[in-house]
Amino acid sequence: MIRAPELWGWGKGVRLATRSTPFAAHFAKHLALRPYRRGLPSAAPGGRLQVRLRAAIYDATLNLFLDSYAELAEHALRTETGPLVVRLNRLISAFDDKYEERLASGASLDFGAVFAELEVQERLTVLSEFLRPHRERYAIRDLLLTRTSAQYPRYVEITTQEATSRTVTADLESIVLDSAGFAKVFAEVVGAFHGKPPRERVLAQFSHMGMIAKLIDDIVDFWDDIAHGRLNILHGLLRENAAEHERVMACAATRRAAGLRWWRATCPTSFERHCDLLREHRRCVTSPPLRLACDLMLVPVALRRPVLHTAPVGLRI
Repeated sequence: MIRAPELWGWGKGVRLATRSTPFAAHFAKHLALRPYRRGLPSAAPGGRLQVRLRAAIYDATLNLFLDSYAELAEHALRTETGPLVVRLNRLISAFDDKYEERLASGASLDFGAVFAELEVQERLTVLSEFLRPHRERYAIRDLLLTRTSAQYPRYVEITTQEATSRTVTADLESIVLDSAGFAKVFAEVVGAFHGKPPRERVLAQFSHMGMIAKLIDDIVDFWDDIAHGRLNILHGLLRENAAEHERVMACAATRRAAGLRWWRATCPTSFERHCDLLREHRRCVTSPPLRLACDLMLVPVALRRPVLHTAPVGLRI
């Protein structure tokens, strides 16, 4: 059982709710005013309420990340920081989408080829136009180019391996490069935007947050990841336990949501190993806003809410 994140059971759920006042305030602001998304095209005709609700949830969580950054870095953030990171996230998510499409189809994964995709270039234009008045755009550009050239080749090497031959160690390395790496880049871009590179303790907190986000996603998105052949840490752990893997995969055709009780009953050893990884990284997150964000990410797991392969609204609208 995932004990550390203070979520399971009525008592723990109540305690989480009482800690969630900052999130609720941010959510109301982002739902009513959409301050991070002014100037962006609407995700749906008429701005459907469901889409706005999901976007507000994402932006409120992002607001907690920025609250944490300001606390850890010990300086206030510019009002343009939220809109900046939303546009950065949209660019990176478009790149990820095209990368996954090319990986599935066997097309070239050369960075230039993926980056030249129309949707990626459109998102790049939006980010570039936002940054045009700011001299920090050069530092941000150089930072992103440096991180990409250092990490992208190894990420391609890992993700193009056959799933059956890939080890859990390699899977974990991939999310250090991808999810944790992006969380660190998030912090580094915020630092560059303020002319103050983040200290190591800031980067470490955000790196652990990125690992937590991926590990949680791998529970919530498990069935869809399997259907589309995407890297999933929980699946990697299952492959090391033949009996549990067989029991879980026997349900792949019909199961679209699974709660904690089902996972613990069906694959107790593999699921406990996955939860141990969650606990390990969650213990390292000490900033209250960031810890709250991480705990709120666990709510879909408790609610058995499946996430199908549709564009995550916070990243892509």
